[in-house]
Amino acid sequence: MSAHVAEVTPNDPLWPVVSELFPRAVGWLADPNDDGDYHFLAAADERGTFLGGGVIDVGAMSFGPLADRTIGFLENIEVLEPHRRRGVGTALLRAALDLAWTLGAQSVRWTADYDNAAAIALYDRIGATFVPEEDPDAADPQHCYTVVVANPARGV
Repeated sequence: MSAHVAEVTPNDPLWPVVSELFPRAVGWLADPNDDGDYHFLAAADERGTFLGGGVIDVGAMSFGPLADRTIGFLENIEVLEPHRRRGVGTALLRAALDLAWTLGAQSVRWTADYDNAAAIALYDRIGATFVPEEDPDAADPQHCYTVVVANPARGV
């Protein structure tokens, strides 16, 4: 299956379906206190049928040891059930990374649950690094990896 991925805005025909998949991220856009630079991506086939979408935030870190870096935060990628395992997720991920690199990000980060084998296999194929985030002493331990991909042109 061939998936075409493009950035969409509220004026685009695919915006309603993308925004329905990511209501939390749409809410961030409406929050005047949120200074994120959110980019919404839509994947469609050659007929224009919506296959899935993604959201990435690209901007400067405002704290910690990476405060002087531009980082991409992949908020989510969602492929509709009938279109999974057909390259749509890969196309969305590659488009998100390409957009982040174009916007000057040194790396892109996101999380993946330990038990999401399909996603972990995809991230491994693109050369991602996995950092376990489980803290056995936490009140509500996360069972996930922080996934990091460095910009091949700039490094971390």
